[in-house]
Amino acid sequence: MHCQQGLYFEDGQRRVDYVLTYHVKKPTGGRSSRQSNLLTENAVARSLRRGPKHLRQHGRQRSSSAGVNVELGYSGETFSSQEDHKTFQREEFEKQLVDMGLELEKEEDTKVQGVGFLKIHAPWKVLCREAELMKLKMPTKKVYEVKQSGSVTEKISSLVSKILEPLHPQVEERQPKNIKHLSHTFSREKHHLFDLSDKESFFDSKTRSSIVFEILKRTKSKANYNVGITSLLGSGVYMAAYPLHDGDINEEATESNDRKLLYEEWANYSVFFKYQPIGLVR
Repeated sequence: MHCQQGLYFEDGQRRVDYVLTYHVKKPTGGRSSRQSNLLTENAVARSLRRGPKHLRQHGRQRSSSAGVNVELGYSGETFSSQEDHKTFQREEFEKQLVDMGLELEKEEDTKVQGVGFLKIHAPWKVLCREAELMKLKMPTKKVYEVKQSGSVTEKISSLVSKILEPLHPQVEERQPKNIKHLSHTFSREKHHLFDLSDKESFFDSKTRSSIVFEILKRTKSKANYNVGITSLLGSGVYMAAYPLHDGDINEEATESNDRKLLYEEWANYSVFFKYQPIGLVR
């Protein structure tokens, strides 16, 4: 089920943390090439009717502009060399990503014609290394309880919250409001401070995509010495780069997810009078 939704690699185990899209070169010999050949033959026939002089001029023009694509307006050989250069840049960039420890999977045979997808997964070791480099603060095992004082102000506050309860979105709290986690800068040497029993959920989807994006930004492409995905997007080597949203928002989807919950409790006209689920939006 997860594999069909596209949130995981084909093995259904490794999560897709980021996606890069690129142009897939279509096979030649189609309609445009046939039209180009037909137009060239017509030009030769016209030159023959005009005489030998025009035929020689046409031959010189054809040799000087070999491979001209009439529909596109520029040389087919130049277009092909540009695409080959972009392919070479992508290959070099993807080699660097693999060297950085990321896992890649390509998908070109899709419903979107002419577009290939590069799915990126960050394994546990890469996430830990980058979280340490980025000095990310992660929740530790240590928790403390915020005790409510019995003052008049607190009683008034609790009364107001009960009155306003219908205006709050029906979003389940991740943890009780009175329980707080102490946070600490992540360190592999101090792994005992963190609850690593469930490695899949320790880094949430936002953190995972942020880590992968940092790697994409600083990874160099040896070809043309481009630095980072931003430069490659600007030069057209890749068409787009984005993380994936979780799950489906269709009513038929039985699986609950944060995106569907936001659609029902935030991005809906029927709940315009309610408070916004700020935590979930973030």
